[in-house]
Amino acid sequence: MMKSIVLIALAIASSTAALAQVSAVPLTAAQVFDNRISSAEKEIVSAAEAMPQEKYAFAPNNGEFKGVRTFAEQVKHLAAANYQIGRSNPRGRTAA
Repeated sequence: MMKSIVLIALAIASSTAALAQVSAVPLTAAQVFDNRISSAEKEIVSAAEAMPQEKYAFAPNNGEFKGVRTFAEQVKHLAAANYQIGRSNPRGRTAA
């Protein structure tokens, strides 16, 4: 639970810091997208590496958390979703 709170706080802080940075040269949409993906990648990978292997089966079970993904399933979900987003182009077609 504490790790989740810390990760959420870090995500908010990094988003706020990124928005606060003003560049003299405007960024292209591709650069903004790349910056966001790179930031998310660093956070996700660091969380995955920080979690001990024996805890990858963790899923919250307090309250109304029936059927939620385990940590491993969530990491896999994020990887698959990011792959799908990364291979699509602005016209909605997927790359070969």
